Amino acid sequence: MWWGVVCFFFSSRRRHTRYISVTGVQTCALPIFLGEGFFAPRLISLLASLGSMLLLFGIVKRETGVFTAGFISAGIFAAAYEATGGWMDIARVDSLFLFWVVLGLYTAIRWKGRSGGATITALIFSAAFFTKQVALAPALAVACYYLIKERRLFLPYLVTLILAGGGGTLLLNYYYGGWYVYYVFRLSSFHALMPNQIREYLLHDILRVFPVLLGISIYAGIIIIEDHRSDKASSTGLLCLFLSTSLFLVSLVGRANINSYINTLLPLALALALLSGWVWGREGKRSNRFNSLARNARQTVIGILIIVQFIMLGYLPSRYIPTRADYRAGDKLVALMENSSGPILLPFHGYLPRLAGKESTAHWTAILDILLARGTEEDDPGRIWLNQFIAAMEDGRYEMLILDREDWFPDLLKLQYKKGGTIFGKKQVFYPVTGYPWRPQFIYNRIFPGEKF
Repeated sequence: MWWGVVCFFFSSRRRHTRYISVTGVQTCALPIFLGEGFFAPRLISLLASLGSMLLLFGIVKRETGVFTAGFISAGIFAAAYEATGGWMDIARVDSLFLFWVVLGLYTAIRWKGRSGGATITALIFSAAFFTKQVALAPALAVACYYLIKERRLFLPYLVTLILAGGGGTLLLNYYYGGWYVYYVFRLSSFHALMPNQIREYLLHDILRVFPVLLGISIYAGIIIIEDHRSDKASSTGLLCLFLSTSLFLVSLVGRANINSYINTLLPLALALALLSGWVWGREGKRSNRFNSLARNARQTVIGILIIVQFIMLGYLPSRYIPTRADYRAGDKLVALMENSSGPILLPFHGYLPRLAGKESTAHWTAILDILLARGTEEDDPGRIWLNQFIAAMEDGRYEMLILDREDWFPDLLKLQYKKGGTIFGKKQVFYPVTGYPWRPQFIYNRIFPGEKF
């Protein structure tokens, strides 16, 4: 991840080589000062990732009393940079969402036993919820912890969470005329879980990528449950276990969705980092206290296993820096759009026309969510969009279309458009360094009167 800091400054200076999936919105004042583009949201993601590492370090060090344990937790999360798709510093909501979650955990631990602390924790998890709605799972995990271990704080936490999260949802839905609930909740209900994706998650993502950390985390969970039953230790371990379990479920559900990417492993990486660092420090603390050779041996074994996992997570960081050929390819694409006198449609990269002074459009992934959920009613948003799109294609509203694939509404395109070749040919340029390997490639020009034959 520290290499990600370097990659950030290299790739943020690119004019045109952008990541494919930029559908989330991170609200911040930075874009006002830094201007339009991906620099501001990428900076937010980078700072959020670094903040999560710092908080992980603080939580584990505080609870175990072992400096190295905190460093291990932060280091494991950083080392998962490549295993989670190089997603920690791109313009998506994932990093900010996780930062709020770890900050909520920190405040719950830091102000344990205080109603004010529970209230602040609820507000932080509300912020996480509005960043990414799956934050409801870790928020409820903390509620379960309060209900079991600190029942006096359960109501202040839950009431604040409902007022902030539920009240904010109602306000946003009112402000956007019902669109917020429709897009955030109704569309999500149409996302079916794919059994093949679940198997991929369990057999490939976990057992192949994080097998060592999974075993260590399971061991940590056993220790936490035993301590809880015998009341030997602080209840903080139980809170960490509840939160980590919820993050595992968030990761599983996200990976099980159709067209998911390995960025969904970020919550899992955070959970494994938290528990692995915690149990290593815990064993060291117990060893020093009781001078047990067996416990010293367990800590040594855990330490060796963590080193093995670090080696398994190794990667070549240079693949996350675009080449000079990518720069030149981006310039070629923008020049092509600038030479067009009319509007341009890039459904898979709706933001790119902005670089040529054209209007942007919604990303195809967001549109597809609406289309897949469309009903039979005339005022259904999916049906309205589809009718408008068909009319636009039949009228030849766009002078040029630049597509990633040739099978995108082919029968509709041939009414007013003809294929005009490719942008990059067979050159392996302008592919994103993370996400799906798609790029704008196929040109379709509008057929003007007199050109038909």
